[in-house]
Amino acid sequence: STNIKYELSKSGRVNIAIINSKGEDVRSIINKYHQVGEYLIQWDGMDDQGINMASGIYFYKIILGGISKTEKMIYLK
Repeated sequence: STNIKYELSKSGRVNIAIINSKGEDVRSIINKYHQVGEYLIQWDGMDDQGINMASGIYFYKIILGGISKTEKMIYLK
């Protein structure tokens, strides 16, 4: 699994998605309301259909209130 740590400076609905290097959505991790604070979630390396993804470079995209941030990560089995 891969840990994703993020901090929110304002409360709101948070959406976090995993994206492959081709820009395709792999998995929706979170889509719910969060309070201000620090959070840590895990991606188990599976897509939305429960299929194990290959090792490689992926991105996670965090969207809060119309503002998005994308970060690169490496997934190793």
